[in-house]
Amino acid sequence: MYQICIKKYTHKKINNVSYYFVREKNDYSLYSFQRIISWIKFEFNVFNFNYKKIPFKPDVIYISSLSLLTILNGIYLKKRFKAKLVFEMRDLWPYFLYTTGKFSKINPFVVLLGLIEKYGIYQSDLIVGLIPKIKQYINYRGFYTKKVFASTFPVNKNFFIREP
Repeated sequence: MYQICIKKYTHKKINNVSYYFVREKNDYSLYSFQRIISWIKFEFNVFNFNYKKIPFKPDVIYISSLSLLTILNGIYLKKRFKAKLVFEMRDLWPYFLYTTGKFSKINPFVVLLGLIEKYGIYQSDLIVGLIPKIKQYINYRGFYTKKVFASTFPVNKNFFIREP
């Protein structure tokens, strides 16, 4: 029996920009408990990354919310490096969960995600939305003065980006 060892952290330099990738298992279904566990493991790995390896102090922390929990690491890094925080909202997690009918609006997990989202919006210096009417959603959440940039684009079903 052979065990395949995959490095948890990978560094790549692309066009003179350093990228640090954190690898985590992602074979789960959309509404599974394994997905939540995968989110938590990923966030733990991001939090435990040796940031002393980075030879510079970042000016901007850019967080993309595939998992809403990522904003917590973004807030931590913002404070650690005294940097600006850009929060890219790709999904409206609490809203999505209860509007699909899978969860109640008062489900503790939905309420917790809602609080995390609200705190993330509050701590962000700029919000980038990939969702139509993101500005209205941010206003609905109570943040009327937040800087919001909507970057919606048509989806081409023949174009996918995948990490090798």
